[in-house]
Amino acid sequence: MSEGLGEWDDELGDTATAPEPAEEEPDAPELFYPNVAEFVTNRLATSYRRQLNVQGGVTWCPQWWKHAEAISRLEALWRAWEFLRLDGTTG
Repeated sequence: MSEGLGEWDDELGDTATAPEPAEEEPDAPELFYPNVAEFVTNRLATSYRRQLNVQGGVTWCPQWWKHAEAISRLEALWRAWEFLRLDGTTG
């Protein structure tokens, strides 16, 4: 999915190095969806019962992963869903 950052990739240049992956906490709960793409495909996209691509309406880009703003918002939504699903009082 990192290839979908478009113009943002150009700013990194050849000298940039990828950050070290964060160590997972040993007692951290397992994620239900392993990444944001799985969450969008298998949870979010299937929850819409109405057609989004109507004449003159707002449309969802079929290549949402190419838009940094979409990635940011959907990642936040996924992380919140993962956290709240384990909370019996609000989730």
